[in-house]
Parts: sequence; structure tokens; C-alpha cells
Amino acid sequence: MHRFWLTASVLALASAASAQEIIELEGLTVTATAAPIEVERSGTSVSVLEAEDLNDGADALLADRLNRLPGVSFSQTGPQGSTANLTIRGARSRYIPVYIDGILVTDPSGTNVYYDDFGGFGFGNVERVEVLRGSQSALYGGSAVAGVIDISTLPANAPEGTSGNLGLSFGSFGSVSTSARITQRHGPLTLSLGLSRDRSDGFSAASENDLNLSTAAPGDKNDEADGFRRDRLTFGARYEVNSDLTVGLNGFAEEGETEFDEFYSDDQDNNGFPTFNFGDDVYAYTDGTADEISERRARGLRAFAEFTTGAWDHVADVSVYTIDRDLSSPTVGSPDGTPFSSSFDARRLAFSYKTTSQVTSDWRLSFGLNIQREEVEATSLPGGDADITTKGLFAEALWSPSDQLDVTATLRHDDHSEFGGETTGRLAFAWRPTQSTTLRGAVATGYRPPSIDELYGDYVFFVGNPALDPERSRSYELGVDHRFGNGASVSATLFRLDVDNLVVYQAGTAPLFIGTLTNANGTTRREGLEFSFDAPLGERLDVFGNATFMTTDDGSGGRLARVPGREFTLGLDAQLTDRLDMGLVARHVTDRPQDNTAAFALVDMDPYTVVDLKVGYDITDTTRAYVAVHNLLDEDYELVPGYGTSPRAIKFGINASF
Repeated sequence: MHRFWLTASVLALASAASAQEIIELEGLTVTATAAPIEVERSGTSVSVLEAEDLNDGADALLADRLNRLPGVSFSQTGPQGSTANLTIRGARSRYIPVYIDGILVTDPSGTNVYYDDFGGFGFGNVERVEVLRGSQSALYGGSAVAGVIDISTLPANAPEGTSGNLGLSFGSFGSVSTSARITQRHGPLTLSLGLSRDRSDGFSAASENDLNLSTAAPGDKNDEADGFRRDRLTFGARYEVNSDLTVGLNGFAEEGETEFDEFYSDDQDNNGFPTFNFGDDVYAYTDGTADEISERRARGLRAFAEFTTGAWDHVADVSVYTIDRDLSSPTVGSPDGTPFSSSFDARRLAFSYKTTSQVTSDWRLSFGLNIQREEVEATSLPGGDADITTKGLFAEALWSPSDQLDVTATLRHDDHSEFGGETTGRLAFAWRPTQSTTLRGAVATGYRPPSIDELYGDYVFFVGNPALDPERSRSYELGVDHRFGNGASVSATLFRLDVDNLVVYQAGTAPLFIGTLTNANGTTRREGLEFSFDAPLGERLDVFGNATFMTTDDGSGGRLARVPGREFTLGLDAQLTDRLDMGLVARHVTDRPQDNTAAFALVDMDPYTVVDLKVGYDITDTTRAYVAVHNLLDEDYELVPGYGTSPRAIKFGINASF
């Protein structure tokens, strides 16, 4: 691997040195540094998706679209609404903070504190998405080990007067999605209100390969569809008091319901009592009932002020996020199972402040603080509740000694109520030897604190461990971006992420078999190469693609589960006429590590290729109709052993703006 790093670095440097085209680069990132900055100056691997990139694709979920970005992978245990996991550079959702309109939306009651709704979050009223890759703990605090995802649903620059948009789509599996947003701007006041609704009858979460429909008893087939619904309201108000002060309020409310399938364990030898000799049991995801329900309600509210005093710009905000989840199964088809019901309620109250000044022509300084308190009420917690408070301070310096070079240094210290202090840092550079080429790199440290559930959770066969230490990480990256004179572009990034003190499950021993969590010895490693390109072929055809090559080490010489070694995306967009266009995207995933079935048996995971097609037609300058086909070739594959994926599915839609 060291030889690979050296060879790729030499190739990247050689590519940059040969670049002579002069092209003006555009685009801002609002998340990579403490204050907005041009992407090419940030030194960060960042992808930005605007509304036009999202609105008329074959995907049902935002995560499906993110899945086609370099270094990003998505897996799900069934249809829309089911449990899902998004990874960045092989690091799972617990290492990725997610913000929606400035509100942190990771679930404090989750075992790993991650964003729990990637499996249900659609495209309704999504205006912009930024995906940062690489450790960002120095700016965002704990858990920002792999990157950050920032989602905006409110328009950034609304025109004077009334504007808005409407969206409707329907298709396979009884899916219907609707969205509407209206924005009113009158002088210094801007108001916005959005509504979206997603419905789907779904398909069975149980994989077709594991249903055994020909031999199973009628009640055990569980080939019923697992449906989904989600309603979401967003709102925002912004008022420019004067040239130095703007105040605002934004928030959202959402609720939904998802059907899911529980484990079926057909006990053959133990007279209805669960066994730990899994060879005695036949496990599948087919419990024969259709009444397992997951209900979810989430609310977010944020008040903010942006103001200027002298040479300093300030932003202060306070936000609250609440989430309630209920899981229930009144009946079960498994002879080993029993009906269950559980609930999880969580609240996060957060305050943040940052100030930035261009103190000289060469130096921009930023300082900030964050305070947040997380409270959880759950049936799994002794006493029924627990809470954690975190306080953080950071400083950032951006040094720009010339038009070609920017160096960003960030230092942060957090104080955690359960384990004390943690200091993290990040150093990044961006050097532009020509206006068309950027060399960039970063080194950073990060950490992930144990969650409330990891510390104190108490289940039938599991208890938390209050003695857990935080996971600590080190990340490195080196990249090059280049634009050619004809508008084509290429980008390549080498990356590496090392994690110590990995929190892992420790199985229990006889006679009670009560498991817990512990910090593993050794270093977990993820390293590889991301490559992407975009090439216009004439005025009406554009070809684009990316590839990710990755190797992993779980700390003991094995591979990390569900992290493919090679992922490829290749697509084209064609403007067939002035109003008619077509897009085709293929994603190929191979070199997948073995994975566990429900019976904890390792199975091989086959490569797969999924092709999506879309055709769009501009009815007017403000109204667009489209048809999209997901899994055009009807590929039969699994992302997680035992769970089904969508066969060929078609969607029709129309979007209009005013």
C-alpha cells in the first residue's frame, strides 16, 4: 500500500505540473471552514448538489443520489423507510454528523448517535446538499470523524415578490411523492413554507432468495409488502433589521410510519427456548406477520442572528431537536419470539456562536463556541433517562500569502460531562499553480464520544459499559483538481483514516450470555483513492463518472464489513432537442467482503451493477415532466444478506416553479 501511495502521489503532482489552461473556478462551500469560502481555496474534499441535480432522477431517496458521489456508499435493509446506513470513505453513519437547515439531526437515543432517517428522506423541497469528506472534528466537534453532510431545504436567495415550486411523482410499488413550497420576499422580510409527503406500498424487506415460498407454510412466507409514509413541514423567516443585523427563525416537523420484518428463528431442538448453538436453529427474515411497525416523529427549531461590529462578522444561534420513536410487534410468527414494544424519546438543546474577521489582507481569523445538552428517555435505560452535556471552543486561521496559496489551521477543545476533555486539530492547504489546477491536502484528528445507549443501555441480553473511552482518529488526504479549456474536469484524492479505541460488541458467556461493549485493541484503518471526471463531448453530450478504490483493516488483519473494495459510477447526459434530454447512470460495486447472515454465518457477497435511466421534457420554461427507471436491467442483488432490494421500478413526475 505504501508503494501505491507513492505512485499515486507522483502521478497527481505530474498532472498538476503539466496543466496550463487558465479558467475561472466558481462555487462556494459554506461548511468546509468557519465562514464561506470558494471550494478551490478550502483544501477540503467537498461535493455540492443543487436542486437541479436532485429533482428528476430515478432515485426515491436522497441517499441514493449521494451514493453516486465518490467515496460515498449506501446500504439499506429493505424498501423505502427501512433501516439504512450511509458511509463516507468506509466509515459508517455514526462518524457523520448531519445538519438540516442548521439543526443537528443525529438521534441522541440511537445506539451510535447517527442520522436515523436516510432510509426515508426523499427529495421534497431539498435545495442544496454539501458533503464534506475527511475528519472535521476540529470545526464540528465529536463524531465528525468521516465527514459532514449539510442539507438545506430553504431557498438562499429568493427573488422579490412571491415565488415557489410544486412537485408530483408516482410509480412502482404504489409510490406517490408530492411537494410544495411558497416563498414571499418583501424588502427586508423573507418568509418560506414547504410541505412534502411520501407514500409507498413498498416490497417485502425479506429477500426473494430467502423466502422459500415453495416449502414454507402459508403463515411463514412473509412475502407481504412493507409500506412507508412520511409527512414533512419546513418553514423559515428572515428579517434584515439593518445593514449590520439580520435575525431569523427556521424549523421543521415530520412524522411517519414504516413496516418492517423481524428475525424469524424456527427452533428445531429446544422446545421453544432460544438456543445459542445456532446450528440448531433455522434463521430467516420471514416471521409470517405484517404488523411490525416503526413510528417516528421529529421536530427542529432554530433561531439565529447575524450581525457585524466593526471588522467582525458574528453568527449566533440556538436550536432544539426532538425525536420520538416507537417500535412494536403485537404478534410474531416465530416460535422463539415474543411480542414486544419499546419507545425512545430524545432531545438536544444547542447554542453556538462564531465570529470572523479579515484582519489583514493575508489573514482571516475565526473563533467560536458550542454548548449542547442531550437528554434521552427510553425503556432500555436504568431509571428511564440519562443526559450528556458537551462544551466546545475553537479557533481557525486562514492564511493567504498569495493568490495561489491558502492554508487553514483549526484547533478545538471539547469538554464532555462523562469523560472530560478532548482536543482536536486540522491543517489544510490549497495551492493553485495555475487558475485551472488546485493541489490540496489535509491532516486532522477526530474523536467519537460513546453514546448514552453505549454507556448505559440495558436490554435482555446486552448492557452498556460506562467505562468506555472515546474513539480517536487521525486522517490524511492529498488531492488534485484540474479543469481543461473545453470545460472538462478531473479530480483525484488519496485518503487514509485510522481509528483507535474502536467500540465493539463483546459477546457474553454462559450461563446468562449477557453481552456488552468494549474498546478494541489495535487500529482500524481505511485507505484508498477517489477519482472523478466530467467531460463535455460537444454541445449536447456530457460524460461523467467516478471510482473509489479502498482497502480496510479491522485492527486484527480482517476487512471491515460492508465496505466494498471497488465502486464505479459512469453516466451520460444528452440534450436530444432544445426541450428533450436523457440521462443514463450505471453503478458497479465489486470486491465486497463477506458478510454475516442472521445466523452469524459468513457468506460471499457478489458484485452487482445497477443502471438508472431518466428522460425529461421542458413543457415550458418553468414546467418540466420526466420519466425515470431505476434498476433498468432488473438486477437481482443484496446490499445486506437476507434483505431485498428494488427490482425494476418506474417513476413519472412533473416539477413546476413560479
